Amino acid sequence: MANSSVTVLPDKLPMNRREAALWVFLAGALMALLGLIVMVAIFANPQPPVVELGLLADFQAGAPPTPVVAGNRQLFVVNLDGELIVFDAHDTHSKIHCLIKWVPSNGRFEDPCGGSKFEIDGTWIEGPAPRGLDRYPVAIDSAGAVTVNLWNLIEGDPRP
Repeated sequence: MANSSVTVLPDKLPMNRREAALWVFLAGALMALLGLIVMVAIFANPQPPVVELGLLADFQAGAPPTPVVAGNRQLFVVNLDGELIVFDAHDTHSKIHCLIKWVPSNGRFEDPCGGSKFEIDGTWIEGPAPRGLDRYPVAIDSAGAVTVNLWNLIEGDPRP
């Protein structure tokens, strides 16, 4: 009888480069798919553009500007003899978007970073800013609720 040899293979062979590349590709594709699902979920449920700031009675005429945070934005609400104006609290000229301040002793808004100054109605007084303060459209319903549309920024008037 002839001596025949039988090779017994192990249950699991070591992974070769082709199989390793396939697994890396599949893992990357899975991560890309999960990222796409997360992005679709975020963009399918955007933040509402209209945010309620309070009641008209909260913003008295002649009172100093009221700082308000709405929709992750810092704002100033000013009641000028019954006309409600909502200003964006960021300066209008720099890339760092410094927050303006209301300075009661001077009765005006001032940009601590660039030195621009603005009237209570947002009009440019002096400084490097190219225009007056930016604002948002305001709506007041019959119950006196004040809402602002944060997706519609209205640029301030250009300086003279």
